[in-house]
Amino acid sequence: MFSSDTPEGESQPQLVRVVLWANGAVDAGDQLSSGGATPRLEHSIVQGTCPVGATCDTVIHDDPLLGPLEDNGGFTETRAPGAAGSAVDAAPSLTCPPTDQRGVSRPLTVCCSRGRPP
Repeated sequence: MFSSDTPEGESQPQLVRVVLWANGAVDAGDQLSSGGATPRLEHSIVQGTCPVGATCDTVIHDDPLLGPLEDNGGFTETRAPGAAGSAVDAAPSLTCPPTDQRGVSRPLTVCCSRGRPP
């Protein structure tokens, strides 16, 4: 993703509950280029470190153990997280939906935030 300032003003993209991992890049800085913008990542899983120029809040750096892009049920192809991956039930409890896109009940464990603060 590339985001930069424009003549109309500063770009401030907000990425919430996203996974930036294993996209052929070694570090999130290779996957998210700020180009002078001020991106904010929140409640997300980021490979490596917080990208230069970005603000990161409640970001996990542990491997989500993503599977291949395939039909795991639901309306789009997904990369399912491994059972012990950092993405399982990592969403904040206050915003955890009752089901995922496949219709499977959530959370899978005790709470979406796996004991982490929402």
